[in-house]
Amino acid sequence: APDPPNALIGPVVTSDGPASTMITAPRFRDVLGHFPTGVVVVTAMAPSGGPVGMAVGSFTSVSLDPPLVAFLPDRASSTFPHIRGAALFCINVLAADQEDVCRVFALRGVDKFRDVPWSSSPLGAPVIDGVVAWIECEPDQVHEAGDHFIVIGRVTAMDVARPAIPLLFFQGGYGAFAPRSLVSGARVELENQVRLADLARSGLEAITTDLGVQTRAVAVVGEQQVIVAVSQPEGVTDWHTAIGIALPFVPPWNATYLAWLSDEQLDAWCAGVTPPVEGDRRAALNEEIAVIREHGWSLKYRDDDDLMQQIDDLERGLEASGPMPVLERELAALVGRLSPHADPDLLDDERAGRVFTVAVPVFDADARVPMLLLASHLPAESTVPMIERVRDRLLDVAADTTGRIGGKPPTRYLESRINYRLARPVRQVTTPKEAP
Repeated sequence: APDPPNALIGPVVTSDGPASTMITAPRFRDVLGHFPTGVVVVTAMAPSGGPVGMAVGSFTSVSLDPPLVAFLPDRASSTFPHIRGAALFCINVLAADQEDVCRVFALRGVDKFRDVPWSSSPLGAPVIDGVVAWIECEPDQVHEAGDHFIVIGRVTAMDVARPAIPLLFFQGGYGAFAPRSLVSGARVELENQVRLADLARSGLEAITTDLGVQTRAVAVVGEQQVIVAVSQPEGVTDWHTAIGIALPFVPPWNATYLAWLSDEQLDAWCAGVTPPVEGDRRAALNEEIAVIREHGWSLKYRDDDDLMQQIDDLERGLEASGPMPVLERELAALVGRLSPHADPDLLDDERAGRVFTVAVPVFDADARVPMLLLASHLPAESTVPMIERVRDRLLDVAADTTGRIGGKPPTRYLESRINYRLARPVRQVTTPKEAP
């Protein structure tokens, strides 16, 4: 039977010994409810036949060698005896969008699998469709622990079925994991960057309309790059927008931001990331940055189609699932395989057809780059004049946006514009400062 509402279950223990205050069951649940737990459904094929399952909020890994996991069912559970008598069981890690599945398996006296599709694990335990991961186990040990059991299982098979945000139980309710990039402070910063992108939006849309390319505003938010605005040509539906996706801040994707740091700031950044950018990686980054600094804009050629497709697939996965550390790590690894930014001095009509992106910086009052403006999906028949038109239009929008926020381009950027006599000279925008 459940504990009465004010049942005393033990004294509060402090460093000075037992205190006079006693722990009640509600107090116990309230305090421990401040620690979020993952939610799983433990399933098995009952000895009497047919699938059985129960929702559990206390699951953990136990050992790597041998591979052991554990869950803690209530001793009063009517389902656990059927699982205990099975030859194996399966841990189903629920996704954030499977709260309804969790509620079904928390009920008593109903056919829990009636409307829940499932398949079999390698040895025959039920695997619920749509779960994040499943872990097939053979029972190893069962220990009594107060009003619960501690069930230890030896892992026999496992897999990630769907990379997605897992379902969490926190303070008496269900929820989902939110990475640090989405906590309140970062949200405020992202809102500022979205407002900054709004200042460039009409110019980007005009480039898209006139030249038939996709344009993007990509902002720095904390330690990530986030796509905050996208403009697509009318009628184009197969180009991935990736709006709102957080991109890894790793070379070569971040080289255009890093190019405009001071040498001391660049040294600090390279030393502070994990792993540090040093040796051959630092030398390659320095060469790439030198090219960007020399010209004041950057271009990237299309890489291997298979690599580009893998990156596109991962971006679509992040767009569908939300921020997922495992997908972000995979994306960062693929980005690290991309070719560096090209040297515009070597651009000719043959190479122009391989240009995939052109990027220019927007500067803030501290001469830093809070946002890049990019054009991508340039046609395979592009010529040098076409690339230069895209570049010049982007530079104009960037200059206008920089001026509207009271931005200050660094001296080396201004020198690059003068030295290379770009088609549009740097304009001294006198529009009053407008906070993003």
